[in-house]
Amino acid sequence: MRGAIPSANSTPIQLANCTVLLLLIVGVKQVATLGPKTFNKEMIEKLFLAGVDVFRLNLSHGAEDKAEPAGFIRELEVKYGRPISILVDIQGPKHRVGMYPNPDAGTKVALEKGQMYAFDLDTEKEGDSDRVSLPHPDVMAALQVGHRVLIDDGKLTVVVREKGEGFVKTEVMNDAVLSSRKGFNLPDTYVPGSALTPKDLKDLQFCLDQIDFDWVALSFVQTQDDILQLRQLMGDHPGKVLAKIEKPSA
Repeated sequence: MRGAIPSANSTPIQLANCTVLLLLIVGVKQVATLGPKTFNKEMIEKLFLAGVDVFRLNLSHGAEDKAEPAGFIRELEVKYGRPISILVDIQGPKHRVGMYPNPDAGTKVALEKGQMYAFDLDTEKEGDSDRVSLPHPDVMAALQVGHRVLIDDGKLTVVVREKGEGFVKTEVMNDAVLSSRKGFNLPDTYVPGSALTPKDLKDLQFCLDQIDFDWVALSFVQTQDDILQLRQLMGDHPGKVLAKIEKPSA
């Protein structure tokens, strides 16, 4: 197995349009996330020579464009005679809030700390200063009083204070703005279902067929069954599975 990835405290830094994760104990590895501006062979070689041991390929926007940089990485292995790991990172379930008026104009609603704000299943009605749709019946059913909802990469946190049939009323925990289709995460909520979406299954199959990877990371793991399902889908592939611990249930 190329370049194992032990657990450790870590510090991210920015380098040439990618994130480099420095794992700060002896014997562990440096991980770099490649993006469109760092997919070319010259930049990958520079990062490798700077000390990167593991290249992460983020599959949030698909897998097809990751095959070429993966090939470049394997060429560098041969050139320098040193193992390099490739980690493919599966997106997992993506939840988003509903729509506000004139989304193309970037309509935003300002929310203030301490105010109450509602989320419901009514996708026909556009959001306003009092409520917006949460078009995920499974999430609505799973939310409970006291659960946090982290929206827009954590820029906004709300806490469920009341739950009714098809709606929750939440308390806004910080001043922030909210706009259409912002993603949200549920650190306190177990939502029944697979950690692998149809998109993830398609991306995984492409990687199994086209990318010589060493690790596959699974997002929003909730139970061991999520890992077992992924391992089964990988068949006899020698790659290892990395569980991203983002929810207390994991």
